[in-house]
Amino acid sequence: MRHLLLLCSVVFGLLSVSAQEQIETESIASDDVVDVNKPLKVVREINGGTVFKISYGDGFNIQMKGAFEHACKILEEYLPPCLPITVRVEWGSIGSSTSGQVLSKVSTNAKDNFGTYGELSNVMPKIKAVTLGEYVINSNVTFFNSIPNVSFFDNPDKPDIRIVYNESLQREFSYSLEADYEPYDTYDFVSVVIRDLLKGLGFFNRLRKDPLQNKIINPVWRPNDFEFGFVGSMPQCSSDDFFSDVTSTALSFKNAWNFQCA
Repeated sequence: MRHLLLLCSVVFGLLSVSAQEQIETESIASDDVVDVNKPLKVVREINGGTVFKISYGDGFNIQMKGAFEHACKILEEYLPPCLPITVRVEWGSIGSSTSGQVLSKVSTNAKDNFGTYGELSNVMPKIKAVTLGEYVINSNVTFFNSIPNVSFFDNPDKPDIRIVYNESLQREFSYSLEADYEPYDTYDFVSVVIRDLLKGLGFFNRLRKDPLQNKIINPVWRPNDFEFGFVGSMPQCSSDDFFSDVTSTALSFKNAWNFQCA
């Protein structure tokens, strides 16, 4: 049974262009089964008014689109108010990985040296949420004054999140929305989409372990909020110290921390 699966984020690469970058991660499938099925409550709290603005590539039929948009609706209910988040979703050819079967690749639009939080890599969904909040309270302390124009928020050529699903696995996904449906030997597409959207929102990390020294390597890139908080939660590490040597011109790893990675 593979429809209940674990997904892990594997960094595929990092492409930087000036102050803008596309951070690309992979979703890798595991055959481990997690026997958990929690249907949505009929009555539940809706936190905000966030919407995903979706554009599809070729090959998405009505059932596939329905499953993708169902996953979007689940997340929309839990997200705080934010300007519309643009998502481009496609089928495409994805190479193999030594870590396992690659289900999808997620590219997140992020910006360095932007606003007053230049020390962090700020993903576009965060910029949109903060900017809307500043507009509502008539503030400009973070990103508001750095917005160049209205088209900055909705550029068809640069979606906030781009997801490419492995076209060779189309028949290995289950697109059913039936609550009591038990797909056999397939991956639940809604679960995979939720995972990918969360990574697009910035819930990923690129920290890697040095297997020879059993340490986490100090990266050369600017951290996102999730990475910054992740390191700060380690009792052996300080986020400020860990990333203090990280600059946009760094060319090599600089330090490694004695954090035991069991």
